[in-house]
Amino acid sequence: MIIVCPKCKSRLRAKKEALGRILCCPKCSQRIDTTKLGPKSKPPVATVSMWYYKKEGWFKDEEIGPVSEDTFLNLVRRRQIKNMTLVRSPEFTSNQWQNFRNISILKLEAAQRIRREVEKQAEIDRLNRENIKQENLQRLRVIIQDAIADGQITQSEKKLIDQFTKTAGLSRNDVQHILAIEGKRLIDEIVAEALSDGVLTPDEEARIQAFSTGLGIPLKHDALTLDLIELSRLCWLFDSC
Repeated sequence: MIIVCPKCKSRLRAKKEALGRILCCPKCSQRIDTTKLGPKSKPPVATVSMWYYKKEGWFKDEEIGPVSEDTFLNLVRRRQIKNMTLVRSPEFTSNQWQNFRNISILKLEAAQRIRREVEKQAEIDRLNRENIKQENLQRLRVIIQDAIADGQITQSEKKLIDQFTKTAGLSRNDVQHILAIEGKRLIDEIVAEALSDGVLTPDEEARIQAFSTGLGIPLKHDALTLDLIELSRLCWLFDSC
């Protein structure tokens, strides 16, 4: 598969598996969106034929259905539906009652095989899309980790995050979710570092508060951490006095 870089116009060779990913041009480092490349065709739809049949009774036949083609074929194989059993299907008999002997069992089994193949391919496609999404989420996580490392997100960093989110087909909720997790993790690391020597100085508290404010992450500590913070403050007061 040939991909043309939109910036330097270089022709790049890529595998088909690269479709749906964000690539980087090796010549000019331009980010290339491949999510919109390739033929746009609708995936085949796995249609399930529905069946009705009449079960013989003492006074009149009982109509049963709808049942799926899988259930219907199982009934046929168990000989619960016989040659003279009246059956109908919107897909196979135009909803008209017919004796089962007039139905091609080979055609019915072929339709079942095709449907299962379509369903199998649809599941493979779904898993591929999910894998691509997880890869893009991990890339977004790395971008956010780099952006918040200094305790704030600049306009250029916000623009980069927004561009990647749009190109990768992710949502704003994905950004907020990762930002909340990574921001909380970073602040927890800073708090743990400040408390590691048993003394919490005003400068360390100011740094923690600055990260919380800059990232929009509220300070929430568990009871043990709150106790350690209070003890570390007291230790600083004793040392300073």
